[in-house]
Amino acid sequence: MNKKIWIIGGIAVLVAVILGWIVWGGSTAAGGYKTESVTRGDISVVITATGKVNPVTRVQVGTQITGTISRIFADFNQKVRKGQEIAEIDPTFLKAQLLEAEANAEKAKAQVEQSKKTLDRATELFDRKLISQSEKDEALTNYNLAGAQYKQAMAAYNRAEVSLRYTSIVSPIDGVVISRNVDVGQTVAASLQAPILFVIANDLSKIQVEATIDEVDIGKVKVNQEVSFYVDAYPDEKFKGRVAQVRLQPITTQNLVSYEVIIEVENRDNKLLPGMTANLSIIVDTKKDVVKVPNMALRFQPALTQEQFKKYSAMYGDKFDLKNSAMVWALQSGELAPIIVDPGLTDGQYTEIRGDQLTIEQILVTGISTVAAPGSARDRFAPKK
Repeated sequence: MNKKIWIIGGIAVLVAVILGWIVWGGSTAAGGYKTESVTRGDISVVITATGKVNPVTRVQVGTQITGTISRIFADFNQKVRKGQEIAEIDPTFLKAQLLEAEANAEKAKAQVEQSKKTLDRATELFDRKLISQSEKDEALTNYNLAGAQYKQAMAAYNRAEVSLRYTSIVSPIDGVVISRNVDVGQTVAASLQAPILFVIANDLSKIQVEATIDEVDIGKVKVNQEVSFYVDAYPDEKFKGRVAQVRLQPITTQNLVSYEVIIEVENRDNKLLPGMTANLSIIVDTKKDVVKVPNMALRFQPALTQEQFKKYSAMYGDKFDLKNSAMVWALQSGELAPIIVDPGLTDGQYTEIRGDQLTIEQILVTGISTVAAPGSARDRFAPKK
């Protein structure tokens, strides 16, 4: 029995020793702190958003007449030229209407000629005092009515001619067909709103991304700012663009206001297709080749003894303010030393440091590497007990 107790006790002591080594002595940096060097590089402030890839010019091709599609000359992804016929509506009925209108116009023209002859005879007879003034006026009125009827008949003829011309559906721009919504034999009805037969994109080598930016960030977005993004089809490839337009029309969704931003993008290899979702990073500010430190170094704050606080207060005077002064802590000969700095631009991970307070590769403390002894150091944002 005693032997078992000794064995269990020995195991417990061994476990305690191992745990103590892991907690207090395993993989510590100098003085038990996490450190990182001061570096020099670029810092960019970005706004993230999502948007849709769309052609710069996208035209919906419809029809102004009602009829049945008899032929289709263009299909999906086909390139077309401006004025090229891409579909035809059966012209049989409209050809008959045109012939009828032409006949009515010829009839009206003949009536004009006949009424003109009647008016001429009536004028001659009136001059010879063989007919009354009223008879002459009647002939003049008939002539004017015949002229009006001829104009009306010609208008109907021109309308029938235009309608027949509309049976040929042509492309309004040079581009590529990205949508075809009709088939041969399908009836299209032109009412208050023209039916959409085709959607044609002007030039897919130049596309645009239509992004929605929250009102909180829209003030930072300016024309010509650089934009990088990726799409789900090519998650490892970065595409570049620039802000072309910040539209003033607000978009309100559930009381949240946002604005549409248009980004121009070169698409020479045609990898970007209409409708793709773009994950955007808009670069709103950039600093090149600046001294920068990790943000964790600015957040770190050790728990100082009263003697240490008096010492640093004597060194810096009123500038040594743990709550309001921006400072970092450097390791000098194994000891912590505060350095008051002037922070500039930040990208969320690193912050620019203006002035010459720091040197490149200077070692700064960013945190505690292991669970340290009580009172050794703390993060200024850590919860207080």
